[in-house]
Amino acid sequence: MNREDIVTQRQLTGKHVVLEDARWYAKYVFPFFNVQWRVPFVVFDVIGGQSRLWDKAVTFDGRQLRIDAPASQVAPTTSVDPKRFEGLLHFDPWWAFKGAGLPADLVRAVVPTNVAGRQHPLDVPRTVVDVAFDREFEFLVAVETEDEHFARKTFVEGTLDLAKLRS
Repeated sequence: MNREDIVTQRQLTGKHVVLEDARWYAKYVFPFFNVQWRVPFVVFDVIGGQSRLWDKAVTFDGRQLRIDAPASQVAPTTSVDPKRFEGLLHFDPWWAFKGAGLPADLVRAVVPTNVAGRQHPLDVPRTVVDVAFDREFEFLVAVETEDEHFARKTFVEGTLDLAKLRS
């Protein structure tokens, strides 16, 4: 897969989200992923509006994200059952969900899914420094890590059991 075919989490800040009938500005965009390296949904931290969750096709063209649906079909996170986040992971180096104005039960469900900011017992203790996705947000492509000496190592599907990032 070429570099042009992927998008990293750190690229997903300050992005326009274009829908059939609206245009939002998302401070942060968070694809959530499971241990099978698949992305079941994406959460948008919308400036001036409620955070939103979308579980269908989304495409990143390098500058903006496109959703072929009206805004009314993109669920506000306040209406989302916190159980939807069980068993999932995400990478949020800014810890945005702690201050996103979400209901307390949703914050309690989402914050533990964040793989940022702590060491994980992999081949050696490593910290996740970024994650990469395909441009349609169907799957996780890579997990970029650092050891205590700042040496980087990239893991791809088949080389890392994502369940190890839960510890």
